[in-house]
Amino acid sequence: GVVGPGSGPAVMTLVADLTGTHLYAGGADGAVHVINLAKATSSAGQQGLSTLGSHLASVLCMDVCTGSPSQPATLATGSEDGMVRVWDVHAAQHCKAILCPSQPTALPLNLGVSQLAAARSGAAVTALRWQDNGAWLVCGLAGSTPALATWSIDGSDVPVRAVYEELPCIPQVLALQPGEVLVAGNAPTLYRYTFTGQQTMQHELSPCLRSVFALDVMSGSAGSGGRDGQKQPVVAPGGVAVGGAGGTVEVLSCYGTRLMSTGRHSDEGNSVF
Repeated sequence: GVVGPGSGPAVMTLVADLTGTHLYAGGADGAVHVINLAKATSSAGQQGLSTLGSHLASVLCMDVCTGSPSQPATLATGSEDGMVRVWDVHAAQHCKAILCPSQPTALPLNLGVSQLAAARSGAAVTALRWQDNGAWLVCGLAGSTPALATWSIDGSDVPVRAVYEELPCIPQVLALQPGEVLVAGNAPTLYRYTFTGQQTMQHELSPCLRSVFALDVMSGSAGSGGRDGQKQPVVAPGGVAVGGAGGTVEVLSCYGTRLMSTGRHSDEGNSVF
């Protein structure tokens, strides 16, 4: 089905919850929408669309954390206004935290627009990820000094900034795995950090991959040739796939060894684009 008249502000980012019942959308006008898929795919159409609230500028990234199908979803959105908002999508007051990377604790929820504008850091939030269990929220910030900001979530669900670490590139994509944050952006390099902000490793990518827009940690895909006919993973768990400028995709092992490189300008591997 189609939700909306097709003439509104552009949708900049989307994420679905783990139950597959709701879809969240961030707009170029700063609005954060929730789409009830059961209602939106019925003849009711727009009755499935509601708005949680709004940023002061375009929403650039979002991620949803659902500890289990029985727990309510917690949504985090990052914006060009330099703020991160944390939403309880089922509460009467949806926005439960406003985070500014330049400040170590959350901002008061009752701040007016002018006060929020004065508190903004000027660095757009370009990437954002929850750890699976919701214990950590990690954000990438652009601006003249790119940075990685990590918040820990205590028992009262109040985020406290644990890390603010400068980055060597503008972060465009993040991926998380146990104990580790993977970052890539406007440079042909993949960086690895701990959740406490220490850089542990960096992997140089092909020069043609001058800007990375896609990043995923691979859990292992089925292949053939295993002992006794059992299928073995083609790429061992922990392998990383990156893609970006130049129509290039590279796959690295968990140790950083390049396993595959494809693209129009790749010097190795097969061109698939």
